[in-house]
Formats: sequence, structure tokens, C-alpha cells
Amino acid sequence: MKEKRSLDTGIWEKTLSNVYEDLSSSTPRPIRLAVYGIDEASASEDFVAALLSNPFDTSGEQSQLLRNRWKDVAGDSLTLSYGAKPAQDRTNIQLASPYLQQFPVQVEVVELRAGRSKYNKGLEDACLAKLLEADVPIILCNPLVTSIEHLLSTPLPSNTILVLVSTPSQQIDLQRLLSRIPQHYPKPTIFIADPKRASDALTLLQSNPTSPLVIQAFQDAFNGSNISAVTRALESTLSQSKASSQPTSPSDYLRVKFALDRLHDALAHSTATLSEIKSALNSASLDASRLNTYFEETRTKFEHCFLSLGHPSRSLPKPQINKVEQAIADAEKNIKQVMDRFTWWRMLWRVDETTTLIAGALQRYWCVELERELLIQTGKLYAIQAEFEKESFKLLSDHPTLQTNVLRNSLLQLQASPKHQLTNLTLTAPVATRRNQIIEYPTARLHLTAQRTVLGMSGGIVGGAGVGWVGWMGWLVGNSESLLGSLFGMEPGTAMGVGALTAVASVRWAVGRWERGKKKWWQDWRRVGEGLERDLRTTMADCMQRQVGEIPLAASKGLAQTVAQQEDIVGKLEDEVLRLNTEVKEAIQGTPPNTK
Repeated sequence: MKEKRSLDTGIWEKTLSNVYEDLSSSTPRPIRLAVYGIDEASASEDFVAALLSNPFDTSGEQSQLLRNRWKDVAGDSLTLSYGAKPAQDRTNIQLASPYLQQFPVQVEVVELRAGRSKYNKGLEDACLAKLLEADVPIILCNPLVTSIEHLLSTPLPSNTILVLVSTPSQQIDLQRLLSRIPQHYPKPTIFIADPKRASDALTLLQSNPTSPLVIQAFQDAFNGSNISAVTRALESTLSQSKASSQPTSPSDYLRVKFALDRLHDALAHSTATLSEIKSALNSASLDASRLNTYFEETRTKFEHCFLSLGHPSRSLPKPQINKVEQAIADAEKNIKQVMDRFTWWRMLWRVDETTTLIAGALQRYWCVELERELLIQTGKLYAIQAEFEKESFKLLSDHPTLQTNVLRNSLLQLQASPKHQLTNLTLTAPVATRRNQIIEYPTARLHLTAQRTVLGMSGGIVGGAGVGWVGWMGWLVGNSESLLGSLFGMEPGTAMGVGALTAVASVRWAVGRWERGKKKWWQDWRRVGEGLERDLRTTMADCMQRQVGEIPLAASKGLAQTVAQQEDIVGKLEDEVLRLNTEVKEAIQGTPPNTK
């Protein structure tokens, strides 16, 4: 059965209240047979007339009362009971019907007003509540008008007799219908009958009750209507079980039996409800697992495509190009042009602008295209985040039977948290951090190297010039005993050569130190660049976990915990229902009634 239906708890509360009264009371009451036609084609009025009519009523008073019984009734039910003389008092009718006296106990028929819809799907709760108040519900429906499968998806009471109003030409597989009833629901007794044919047969007999041909036609039509099968089923239901361990009156026995049957119905409904709850819990658990799996698949796919580009030539089976390596290579090419132009000679005149010049070049060329690509990736993450937020709240909405208000509020708080929001710096922060590292450390050290180089070279040139000047002055005055000569035994010509050599050596030293400083700067550049991809992937993974996946992971985990708690409660309830069900079955099978 594809569709199941749960009843309002108020119906079962009233039913159990009636059960308590029956089990507590010792006062005999008539057995109630409820007759209800689901649709206007169910011929329920003909069915009641066929059961209760007296074929040999010569006065016609009782037949007329049966035909017009609904004429002045404003309510939705009639109670038909036995009386010596036909009489009607609003919704109560008394009939001198032999049918009501053929059973071992007093019987009354509660006829519910038939459904007025031409097309009906099943029982309404109000009608089902009336049927649960009866001891033996008799439901009539026309399979051409009412969906039998939908009807059988309703938990019909025990002892229900379902009459399918059909002509002999219609083929109905009763076993297939019974096999499709939900496992925990009581199975009704199903008959195929034609109440209109039985009613017409009674009318024919009353028109000429002495004619042998009419009597024969009545018997053939009435037997062909199969109404007698319902009577036989009632006789079987209203008979006292031979397994009863103690002698008791049929009225007391049936009152307790039907009360236990209704108690069994309530437990069967509880079992079916718990089964549906378990099914809902399993569905919620699967949906939570699917959401978690879907997020993991999305994360894996995004990580696989992150920072990678397909090779521009599809014909060449080459691996994907790493966007970080490509961005650093492009930046290195542009920065190299700047550094190549920044020779030692230019450095002398702009030594104090070293950091400013290199920092400006880094701002212009350091992974600019990569930053744009990362902004595009941030936009994709924003779309993924919005999708999973929608799926997370949809997951909770798809399972309204679970108490998820606290979880929903928690997710809303996470959604409104500033840490949850994606910004332009979410993925680009490592790029700026690495750029600042180059500016703050290698560039600052290169700047210091430039300053020291200029100072060292200037000192060497000044010193060399001083030595040359002293030698030159000695040569100029023609005095070989110059200051240097007196100190180092150096001739004026030699002193001039030493001074010139010192100045040239200072320049050469400055050139070498500046180049070594730039070389070391490039080494630091490469170390910083090598760590950029690692930082970006770590940042992306952290973003997927803490921002994009924060809500779906919390939703799936929270729902799984709720399901686990509910499953524990349902398991305990199932054990209790099973225990009660066993006790009720034992009572139904032979425990003597507890009458006062």
C-alpha cells in the first residue's frame, strides 16, 4: 500500500474511553452494527432495507417506514432497533424485524447517512470515529466510484465487513486487495454484493407474495445479490467462542470481546504509527547523510579544480597548468625587468627609494591575475554556500515531524554570524600576506644592503682620493718626503696609484655586494612564492569547512543526533506496545471477562 493515513488522537481517546466503560460495566447493552455507504452509488439504504424488511409484511406499514426513514431526519445517523410495533422518534426507529432477533444477543443497526459525493477517495475522520464506536462496522462502496486501495489504506476497525457493490460482470480480486493492506492494520472481511438487486427482489415479493413464480424470482434474485453472505459473517462474529474457559452470557462475552478488539485496534494503530515514525526517521537519516555526502562531493570537486587550468591545446595530452605557478612566473618576469633596470648606478642616486620602488612594482605585478581569479572563485563559493544553506533549511522543512526548532535557530545564528560571511579577502588574503612578507623582510634587507653599499663605496672612494691627493701634493712641491712617504715609505707616484686603486676597488666591491644582495632577494622571493600555493589551499579548505560547509554540516549532524534520540524513544515505545499487544491477544483468545 503506497499511501498510509494516521488518525487524530482525539478519535482514539474517545474509543479507549468507550473501551474502559465496556470493561468496567456489567449492564448489558445491544450490539451495535454500523452501516455506512461511502458514496451515493453504494446503495447503503437498499442494503439496510434488504436486511430489515419483512417479506411477509401484509400491512405495508413497516416497509413504508423503511422507505421513508430519512425523509424528516436532519442528522447524519439513524438507530434502528427491534420493537413490537413500527415507530419512529426522530433518529430512533423501532421495527418488528425478524432479522434483529435471529442473533443470540440484542442487536441494533446504526445507519450513517451515505456519502453524497459522486467521486470519493475514502473515509473521513468523522465517519471513521462513528465506525469505531460500533461493534461491527459494515462499509459499502462502489469500486467504480471509490478507490478501494485508498480506502484500505485507512486503519479500519476489527470485525469490519466491507461490501463492494458490484454487478456479476465486474471482476474483483479480493485476495490481491487483502494482500495490499498495511501489515499492522486489521484485515476486514470483504464481500461482493448487489443490495439494489436484493431490495428490488423484496419489492417484487411484496407485490404478489402468493405467486410461485414471484417467490422463485425473489429467491433467485435475493440469493444472487449475496446479501446472505453478510448475515452469515455476522452470525459467526456474534457467536460465543468455544474456547471460552468459563460459562458467561453471550452479551457479557461479546461486550468484553469487542472492547478487547477495539483495544487491539488502538495498539495496532500505535504499532502502525510507530512504524511510520521509524520510516520517517530513516528517511530523515538518509537525507542528512545525502546532504553530507553531497557537500563532500562538492568540496572534492571544487578542490580538484581550484588553482588549476586545462592546457590550452586540447590535442596535447599534457597535465593541467597550476595557476599559482603561472602567476608567480608572470610576476617574476615583470619584476625581473624592474630589478634589471635597478642597477648599482641607479641605486646610488635612489638608495633611499629602494623599498618604495620595489614595493610599487610588487603592488603592480605580484599575482594580480591570480587575485582576480580568486575573486571569481570566491563568487563560486558564495553560490555554493547559498545552495547548501537552502538545502540545509529544506532538509529541516522536509521532516516537520521532528523537533528541529532549536536546530533551526542555531543554523540561523550561524548564518547571521560575521565569521560566516564571505568577503573579497576570504581567498585573496594569502596573496596580500605573501606580498607583504616580500616587502617587509627581503626588500627591507635589500634596502639596508643598498645603504651600506653606498656608505662603503663612498668611504673607499673618499679614502682613495685622500691618499692620491696627499701623493699628488708631494709630487707637486717636489718633496719626496711626503706624509705617506714618512709613514709608509711610499713615493708620491705610488701614493697616487694606491689612491686610484682604492677608489676603483670600492666601486667594484659596491657592484658585487649589490648584485649579491639582489640574488639573495630573489632567493627569498622564490621561498615566499613556494609557500603561496600551500597557503591558498589551506585557506580554501578552511573556508569550505568553516564558512561554506558550516551550516550543512551542522544541519546534517544535528538532524542525525535528533534522529538517534527519537529512535531510542520509539524503540522503548515499541517494546511497550508489543507487551500490551501480547496481553490483549491472550485476553482475546481465552481470558475470561472481568465483569462486575
